[in-house]
Amino acid sequence: MLSDRVRAIELGEYLGPISERTVRDWASRGIIPRASGGRYSIKACTCSAIAHFQEEAKRASSGLSDDNEDMQAALLAAKLRIAEATAEQEEAAVAAARGRLLPAGEVIAEGAKMVAAFRARLLSLPTTAAPQVVELSAPEAEALLRSLVYEALAELAAYDPGDADSNS
Repeated sequence: MLSDRVRAIELGEYLGPISERTVRDWASRGIIPRASGGRYSIKACTCSAIAHFQEEAKRASSGLSDDNEDMQAALLAAKLRIAEATAEQEEAAVAAARGRLLPAGEVIAEGAKMVAAFRARLLSLPTTAAPQVVELSAPEAEALLRSLVYEALAELAAYDPGDADSNS
């Protein structure tokens, strides 16, 4: 499992690339929370850095008058985008490591297998029902067909991807 507590150099790699010295400088200036036991919280530091750079970008954009200030604002905005993207990437990695996030390709492939299995089951209904409905009255045939449809729907509801792999 990924830890939320990291050393300054690791936090710099995560937020950066920024140096360990910059991480410690940001902590001393109050941009990010100071480390306890020499370890920084990724989540707390990322949130604090984003908030700080958002505020800097607001201040910079409210009074821009020359090219240097424009460049500084653009740099701050770029750093903010990097920090946000990095935070999203880390959250996705943690979710994947905890089993709460699946690759889209796997989900699509499994959905296609489920639809194919259900299609095959539905297409088998006439073959299954035909010999049984020949000598039934209309209400009896309807009840039988309804029963077979509900049976197919129950199989769909109970679909197990592991079973589908072994049947393929």
